[in-house]
Amino acid sequence: MTQWILALHGNHLDRSRRDGVRDPVEAIQWRVAQRAPTLGCNVVLDWGFWSRAERAAYRKRAEELGASVRVVFLAATVDELWSRISRREESAAGTLQITRAELEDWAAIFEPPTEGELS
Repeated sequence: MTQWILALHGNHLDRSRRDGVRDPVEAIQWRVAQRAPTLGCNVVLDWGFWSRAERAAYRKRAEELGASVRVVFLAATVDELWSRISRREESAAGTLQITRAELEDWAAIFEPPTEGELS
């Protein structure tokens, strides 16, 4: 996602403007994702899918297209996530502005997938 936003909008967006372009970029990515299976390609959507409701909605949309869906969840502690974020190229370049406090807030609202979602 970040790479698309940077490619389309540059790296001088403040948080509000960057968040404002996220939905349109996801919409473009979804259109590409809808087309890819007709070309014999697999699709990986890596948007976070923070809520069970969001995962269920996209699962339904993909299955309606005839795609098989698999949710892959890689659990990580907030410390590990912060370490990964800190090492990202975008962090070093100053184009990925995420604070530790934001990460902790987001981690508190994330709904881990249930066993049923993973099967």
